[in-house]
Amino acid sequence: MIGRIALYGLASLPLWAFGMVVALACFSLRVTGRWPRYAQPDPKSLPAGAYWDLCVASVLGALGALVVYPVVAVIVSVRSAGRGDCGAQRHRGHVLVFIAGVLAWVMETSIRGRAGLLNWIFD
Repeated sequence: MIGRIALYGLASLPLWAFGMVVALACFSLRVTGRWPRYAQPDPKSLPAGAYWDLCVASVLGALGALVVYPVVAVIVSVRSAGRGDCGAQRHRGHVLVFIAGVLAWVMETSIRGRAGLLNWIFD
């Protein structure tokens, strides 16, 4: 049970981070009147309080999840297979959530390139 909760928590980090960055970009759109680009506006200069710090922390957590999630997923799958439980077939939702989050970042970065939200946040 705890293994599945950890899997879903780790798997959702990229998607949550993407959602938080998009929310900050929408706030920037509301304040400045245009979608943010690299260094325009500086995300640290927005009147969003500590939300920028939270976005940076969530993106860094999502980057950590890219490394940790596959390891934890393999460990949980091996442990459930050792018990005779078909955990990999019954609980595929965390894999889909992880793939959705990673694809959101990959698509945004490949479409917008250097002008993407990731470069804007870490400006």
